[in-house]
Amino acid sequence: MTAAQRWRAVDHLKDRRVSERRACRLTDFSRSAAWYPLKGRDDVELRARLKVLADSIMPVGIGIARSVSGAPHGAGANSSRRRYCR
Repeated sequence: MTAAQRWRAVDHLKDRRVSERRACRLTDFSRSAAWYPLKGRDDVELRARLKVLADSIMPVGIGIARSVSGAPHGAGANSSRRRYCR
């Protein structure tokens, strides 16, 4: 369920005389977020640019992606191995 759907569900429940606190709890929605109006995002251009970037990097492999990002090879691998191999 998206935030917009939750916000509408809370609004609907409030119209049905359910308290805001209970409506937010039932829909698992933050009470502080219920106070603010929804903002629409126009990120179509950003999504298109990210898709082109992902398509150009992912076929090459994760090693190249890490070198492009500046992260060392195997970053984080040792810490997770230590965590699970103890």
